[in-house]
Amino acid sequence: MVESLTGNFVEIGAGTGTLTRIMLERVKETGHMVYVVDPFEKIEGADPTYFEPYKYTDFLNTIGDLAEFMHLIKKPSQDKSVAEELGNINNVAMVFVDGLQTKNEVLSDLYLAESLKPRVIVVDDVDRLTGSSQVPLALKEFKTKYKYTNIGKREGYLCNGVVVA
Repeated sequence: MVESLTGNFVEIGAGTGTLTRIMLERVKETGHMVYVVDPFEKIEGADPTYFEPYKYTDFLNTIGDLAEFMHLIKKPSQDKSVAEELGNINNVAMVFVDGLQTKNEVLSDLYLAESLKPRVIVVDDVDRLTGSSQVPLALKEFKTKYKYTNIGKREGYLCNGVVVA
């Protein structure tokens, strides 16, 4: 059974806001929100290529008039206050994980995503293993009851009772 994903969405790492805008267009009809976690500034020790191409002004231009359906948490996802703030959300349909990509940060984001009890966790860059991107290593180490599906693309899906087609 393929289930429609209705509810709140969480995005960890927003980049230029292209996916954010798609999610915002979806939730504006349902009364839900998109919760975006991204500091939009450099983080000590992080690969600079994660920040230089993603300017906050570009993000705001992309989401445009849909900002009223978004709650922005302008902090790194590993900040303890982020988990506390996101922990108050009910009915999370999907979490999209695309923040910092070192193994420890990805694992942290995966456990944060799982704690929100979404129906689906989408993980970007599952096929990318470089010095600064260890998403595949984090996925191997992630212990969860969610069922992992790799559709042979850049994203992988962790599903909780939902079939992703």
